[in-house]
Amino acid sequence: MAMTDITDKLVSKHIKPLPNLTVLDVSHCINITSECLKTFGYQCKSLHPKASCLMIPKAKP
Repeated sequence: MAMTDITDKLVSKHIKPLPNLTVLDVSHCINITSECLKTFGYQCKSLHPKASCLMIPKAKP
């Protein structure tokens, strides 16, 4: 799956707890928003808060 195919909806539907995940690079995932990152934050308790999250747009209301 190309990184550009990853969306908030796809992540929300398929994410499972990943307790050992510490770094997440979403710098080329142009179709996700801050809501997606919140989902990762809730499911991945070891995720480092400074993981590579460059230019992630805010979710649309």
